[in-house]
Amino acid sequence: MARRTRKARRKTRRPSRRRMLVERLYKTGQFFAIVFMMLLIVAAIALAKGDERDANQAARYAYYSLVISVIVLLVATALEEKREVGIEEARRTVAAEKGSKAPSS
Repeated sequence: MARRTRKARRKTRRPSRRRMLVERLYKTGQFFAIVFMMLLIVAAIALAKGDERDANQAARYAYYSLVISVIVLLVATALEEKREVGIEEARRTVAAEKGSKAPSS
């Protein structure tokens, strides 16, 4: 009975904290990108109605949202790339160790 629960635990591994952080950053960046698009639509509608002051204000907030989105997504991408580079280096190290331990014939 105890063996089954151990096997079940192995199958459902929790993602690492770093992975969870990267996923949250991606979702946050996507949220700000959606806010950017919505504010740009609001600015276009305000401009079509002739309310130039409100259109400029909405466009300004849209720009800020876009900047935040780009920065957050760049950070998430950098963290993801750093993780992948670390994984590749670990694989190369393991492969090199296996190659050196192989019996020479």
